[in-house]
Amino acid sequence: MPSAVAEPDRARKGKESGLTLVCESQTNESSLDSQSEEPIYLELDFGDRIYIKPLEYGTFSRWTAIEGLMMDLERDGMVIQELWDGIEKMRVCSGDWDARVRPGWNLEMPCRNEEACLQKDRTEDGSDGEDTDDDEDRWIDEVLDQNSTQTMNDMAARIANLRSILPDLESALTTFTHSSSKFRVVRTVNPTNTQPKTLYILDSSFNPPSIAHLSLVQSALKNHGQSEHSPYRLLLLFSTQNADKAPSPASFVQRIALMTIFAEDFSRSLKMGSAGTELSDLSIDIGLTKEPYYSDKSIAIRDTSPPFYSSEPIHVHLIGYDTLIRFCNPKYYPKYDPPLSALKPFFDDGHKLRVTQRPTDPNDKSSNEFGTVEAQQKYVNDLKNGTREKDGFRPEWADNIDMVEANDSVGVSSTRVRGAAKDGNWDLVEELCTEGVAAWLRDQALYSEDASGKKLSS
Repeated sequence: MPSAVAEPDRARKGKESGLTLVCESQTNESSLDSQSEEPIYLELDFGDRIYIKPLEYGTFSRWTAIEGLMMDLERDGMVIQELWDGIEKMRVCSGDWDARVRPGWNLEMPCRNEEACLQKDRTEDGSDGEDTDDDEDRWIDEVLDQNSTQTMNDMAARIANLRSILPDLESALTTFTHSSSKFRVVRTVNPTNTQPKTLYILDSSFNPPSIAHLSLVQSALKNHGQSEHSPYRLLLLFSTQNADKAPSPASFVQRIALMTIFAEDFSRSLKMGSAGTELSDLSIDIGLTKEPYYSDKSIAIRDTSPPFYSSEPIHVHLIGYDTLIRFCNPKYYPKYDPPLSALKPFFDDGHKLRVTQRPTDPNDKSSNEFGTVEAQQKYVNDLKNGTREKDGFRPEWADNIDMVEANDSVGVSSTRVRGAAKDGNWDLVEELCTEGVAAWLRDQALYSEDASGKKLSS
């Protein structure tokens, strides 16, 4: 069996071995089945740097998959604080056992006890077997092949199912378009009868959805405000009218399809993690509206008859800083005097904005126009101090605007995803999108001819 010291070196080879668990044990008695109090270390290898974090056994024992592992880390507040430039300072185990974890690989691997392996492979004459390392590698390859095949079969079934419901999605879209309704839910992922007290709303004009949009939702559900009471529900809302762009109805069914598989990806990640019943049973609605403005979207949801959300929940719109700028731009409310008085019904109903800062991204030149995160925070502070009162924005409304820091995923732009898809760089697409979205983009060749997104533009 490879020595424990050598294991992190293997992980440094690249993406396929990007995450490794290493156990420190000085005896041959430790196993995954025992309540060992000896530390387990998580190593995250990003090529140019390695993060290492000691973990408690209790946390390790309840992980069932890599997605759950990462969500549990965040939920338990076990932020990886140690940054090492190499592995020289890393405390390593004696080689009794180790478990390597890759994305999508279930943690069903038994403890690999070195002495047991040697005993198993010993030849009849009592000499140590020389093929232990080869057996270990073959065993790992078998596990990887089995999980890879299962994952591919599962994804193929999901893609086939989504293709089969495209006519239903198109029919629902047509019915809504020709109706007098201003809001309608056309599909629900993980449907329940739960009526929410807090409805998180993610505008779904994304083209396509990326891990940045996933991050907005994950952050809101894990770190909700004190006034955001359970039960929760998530609404992915697509407007058939855009305040800044002309509509392209032919593409709308693909938008709904992307919303659907994105919702499935998120729902699956909740179920695979240790999110608890409250979040693992979260219903995710796919909704359409004819209203282009956030304030009018909330009114349309509230006034729908019969009401879809009879509990009259508080709406929390999950937006980026760039959207906040548009939300507070007087030019969008020319019929009101002063223009921002148009926002009064929204804030009077107690609705909120959860604004994620837009950090500068070297891969996205458009991010430079929003300034530093300090400047973005100052914008909200200025709203509280009454600098927009002359335009009709009341200072107290700013209390319903929560600004939160962005993580690295937020910097991912849809433009970058489209460019990667057009170039056929599917490894990059899979890094920037959830797995189902990436598979659907490839299956439908949505950006094969045009990276500008015009084929799906709204």
